[in-house]
Amino acid sequence: MAAPKKNTAFTFSVGLVAQANRPNFKAAPTLAAGDFKVSIDGGAFANLTNLPTVTPAAGTRVEIVLTAAEMNGDNIYVQCIDAAGAEWDDVLITFETTVSNADDLATQASVNTIDDFLDTEVAAIKAKTDLIPAAPAAVGDIPTADITAILADTNDIQTRLPAALVGGRIDASVGAMAADVLTAAATAADFTTEVTSGLATVANQTTIIGYLDTEVATILAAVDTEVAAIKAVTDALPEAGALTTIQADLNDIQTRLPAALVGGRIDANLSAIGNDTTALTAFKRAVLGNVIGTVGAASSTTSIVTASLTPAAAVIDQYKGRILVFDKDTTTANLRGQGTDITANTALGVLTVTALTDAPAAGDTFTIT
Repeated sequence: MAAPKKNTAFTFSVGLVAQANRPNFKAAPTLAAGDFKVSIDGGAFANLTNLPTVTPAAGTRVEIVLTAAEMNGDNIYVQCIDAAGAEWDDVLITFETTVSNADDLATQASVNTIDDFLDTEVAAIKAKTDLIPAAPAAVGDIPTADITAILADTNDIQTRLPAALVGGRIDASVGAMAADVLTAAATAADFTTEVTSGLATVANQTTIIGYLDTEVATILAAVDTEVAAIKAVTDALPEAGALTTIQADLNDIQTRLPAALVGGRIDANLSAIGNDTTALTAFKRAVLGNVIGTVGAASSTTSIVTASLTPAAAVIDQYKGRILVFDKDTTTANLRGQGTDITANTALGVLTVTALTDAPAAGDTFTIT
């Protein structure tokens, strides 16, 4: 059996000792999913992909096949534990993997191929070395002058060649051509056609000029129309004197407006109603005599516990005899706009009223007039 190789499927066999007949192996042991697990380099144990098999059937040899993924580690641990716990003893198998094993060694055929290659190469080298003068060679046998001349010519040629080829060829630029080098005879028969292909003909140029004339005329007409429209607008603008009057009026209006809005509106004080200051004073007193309030918790149809009153209640029966009207947007829909009279109140603001249709809820709002 070859040594276990990393990241390569590996098959091996074990015998499981029978719990009831130690030290004998268990024949035809029961193998269930979860009995055999693998740990890679000390990681968590996980069930094997392939459930081991008894081979041959009813025998004692248990064949375990690990996948390449389950062999992808330096140290592999295979745990064999009978989950039912009644047939065979626990086993832990540990082995180290290798990068290569005996299966990776060269075969005789590959060795023969290498040998044949070496024989061929050595023969070729020998054919070249046989041309070298035999030792000890006479000084005259070595063409020193010729070698020096060849080396000088080679160095000269290298200075005239590019540093590297482009697309497998020498990339060069033509600096100049002698007169009459590019003659009709030296060019292809379709040279003139190729050069002039794509150039505009006289007919094409005439068509283009006509198109440009039409487009320019259209643009000029459009410009005339737009300029006329602009002039019509500018003719309607007031003259300089009128603009001066408008500016003066705007300046006057600005002196009568507040410097800034308050909550998005003009904040102003009334001095009269219909030019009547007394009417405004009476209106102010009437408004200031109203009481606004908010209902608190635990109110009934005849007793309103207030969360707030403005002004606040100070004495018993302070609001007795007044009319209480719920706001149009109060929380309890049935009380919106509904009114009742106040028959009594406590100093803490609990109002006794003629029965309402519904008990007010906390947060309802009202006005006392």
